[in-house]
Amino acid sequence: MSFAAAVAARCGAGRGGAWRSIAAGQPTARLATRGMAGHSKWANIKHKKAKNDAQKMATNTRMARTVATAVRVGGMDPDPASNYHLDAAIRRAHKADVPKSVIERAIKNAMGGDQAHGALEEVVYEGAVGPVLFIVEALTDNRKRTAPQVRHLFSKYEGRMDANLASFSFETRGYMEAELKEGSDSEDIATIALEAGATDFELPEEVEPPVNTASAAGAQGESPPTGEGAEAPDAPHVKVYCDPKELFVVAKAMKQAGITVHNEQIIKFPTQTVQVEDEETAERLHKLIEALDENEDVAHVWHNIA
Repeated sequence: MSFAAAVAARCGAGRGGAWRSIAAGQPTARLATRGMAGHSKWANIKHKKAKNDAQKMATNTRMARTVATAVRVGGMDPDPASNYHLDAAIRRAHKADVPKSVIERAIKNAMGGDQAHGALEEVVYEGAVGPVLFIVEALTDNRKRTAPQVRHLFSKYEGRMDANLASFSFETRGYMEAELKEGSDSEDIATIALEAGATDFELPEEVEPPVNTASAAGAQGESPPTGEGAEAPDAPHVKVYCDPKELFVVAKAMKQAGITVHNEQIIKFPTQTVQVEDEETAERLHKLIEALDENEDVAHVWHNIA
């Protein structure tokens, strides 16, 4: 029996065109097509799942750092009932579907109780790419690892990292979004906000402030967060700014007045913004922001791009 005949007998020649092709020693196009199509579909499913898993892990990591930062900002208070920053961070984490175990571990780690992962430390890096300025906030258990990683990313995208490069161009502000429901008046909301202690506001018709990538945090000069875990109401909203120390007071007063408030957090707000007109430069900056945002130690990326 010839090799072709043996293959045909083994595979069941005569049951279909594909098997007859094997017996005849002809190209196995149909068989290969079927096999490759199945393999390709499975590979696509695995790739998509891996990508989703990676995105979910990145979200969990970022929100865990946000929660841990909130513990520290709130005076090392692990109780969300008395630590307003932690309460807001936990609500954002829940909205991003972060598991309860991740949130609890982040709080424990921030309090220094998870020695297996090392004590977390807040660090701030400043960088620039031409006239575009950056403040990168990180939460790390190893400065010697994080600093070189961030510096490398700035260098890779034709920027530099150094002390006192950018902080002078940013203000620390409390920030929240007051939902503008049907029938409500934006100026009335602004008035209530000012009476509650707000220092500034932006009505929906006004120009959007610079964006944040992160964060929470996420995304963008990081003023109003549009990144992972951010609560982005569908309804128009009034952007409210206040002294960081008065964030809880202002938000509480607005809620007591019947106003729905989202995204309460402390932000870095650029005092002056920069327009990026060149497409190549814009693409390079986008890649830098994306790379910083993907770093596991980075909690927020703030910039002054308009």
